[in-house]
Amino acid sequence: MDIYLLRHADASERKEGMKDRVRPLTSLGAATISSVAKSIKKSTKEIDLILTSPFLRARQTADIVGNVFKAKDKIRESENLVVSGDPSDFLDEIKGYMDLKRLLVVGHQPHLSMCISFLTGKNTEEIVMKKASLALIKIDDLKEGAGELIWIKEPTQIKK
Repeated sequence: MDIYLLRHADASERKEGMKDRVRPLTSLGAATISSVAKSIKKSTKEIDLILTSPFLRARQTADIVGNVFKAKDKIRESENLVVSGDPSDFLDEIKGYMDLKRLLVVGHQPHLSMCISFLTGKNTEEIVMKKASLALIKIDDLKEGAGELIWIKEPTQIKK
């Protein structure tokens, strides 16, 4: 299975009394994700499932990718992808999707780096996931450390 992990793009600043869950993407963030999604589609014609954090900025990111791939019906929210999620719970959840070829996961930092570390055995300090960055992991056996990190690309590298 190919697992693409995408960090949401720029989100609005948190205002007093605003819950983190409801922070939306900025217009620049939405434009960045749209460009990134179009670039992803050039090399990856199809995504079997988009699994996203339910936080607004991640869901908006997933919706933009879903529109580009004409796959809005393939988006599922997962509480295992929230900022405070446990990577082992995420791994347990995706075991139910092993029949898929390509899974795209939308989430947050530092959780995405922890998931990459958990899946590949790499040290989290080696993993840098800037906003709108995309990582690719190839994995055949969904167990801790069994995946291979192919690359992590920042938005400027993806859009080339």
